[in-house]
Amino acid sequence: MNGLREVAFVLKNLTRARAIGLWFAVMAVIVAGSIVAGVSVMGATGLALLALLLVPPAIALMIWPTVQPQTVAEVLRDVDSR
Repeated sequence: MNGLREVAFVLKNLTRARAIGLWFAVMAVIVAGSIVAGVSVMGATGLALLALLLVPPAIALMIWPTVQPQTVAEVLRDVDSR
């Protein structure tokens, strides 16, 4: 049960930039491993892999939650300044 709390804590502290950087790092390791293993990538396969590399971070940028706007109560009470 304690492990679940640690995972939840780590995921709460995961920023958009860190998640996208992690994605590119994982993909770079996979590509490097493929090159070392001697996999040859041609034309359409290369384009599909490029899309696989770029589309998930683009989607993450679009749907990742941003800073929420203040509610009327927060504006009236000026919650953050105190």
